Amino acid sequence: MNTFEINGVVYAAKEMNFNFMCLMEDRGIEMSEFDKKPMKIAREYFAYCAGVSSEDAGNLIEKHIIAGKDLSPLYDAMSKAMEDSGFFQALWKNGEKEVEPEKEATPKKK
Repeated sequence: MNTFEINGVVYAAKEMNFNFMCLMEDRGIEMSEFDKKPMKIAREYFAYCAGVSSEDAGNLIEKHIIAGKDLSPLYDAMSKAMEDSGFFQALWKNGEKEVEPEKEATPKKK
């Protein structure tokens, strides 16, 4: 089982599936940001796994870091969850990217 520890508590890393990605988008995170905003992603993924709010997750992570710990186990768990995800595997295999909404055609003036 894929797990990680924050503040002495072991958490199970949850699956990164389509519903997870929708939840992340609801929280203002796009797939394309995974390598650009690692702290935000880590906080939201931890909140998802721990079943707590983003703010509570941030407070727990802050306490963890102040205690001299790092977030590498959380990042490792996130990476493994992504690698093990059938959803992500299918996206990578198909080479799909996040789809932008189709722009409406601008009516031509006469």
